[in-house]
Amino acid sequence: MRYHYWQFLVNQEGQPINLANITIYVAGTNNIATVYKNEFTGDVITTSPHAITNGAGFFEF
Repeated sequence: MRYHYWQFLVNQEGQPINLANITIYVAGTNNIATVYKNEFTGDVITTSPHAITNGAGFFEF
């Protein structure tokens, strides 16, 4: 099963954090999760980071 996740990353003042590295781990482990680039393809990202925030602090996977 695949999930689509998106979020805006901001600091304590609510300002976006640009170019933050996002890495996804399997819950309760130090294992980097397999993240699919697209909802319908088999292309995966298996290295850190999985995503980098843009100028608005937005990332998705």
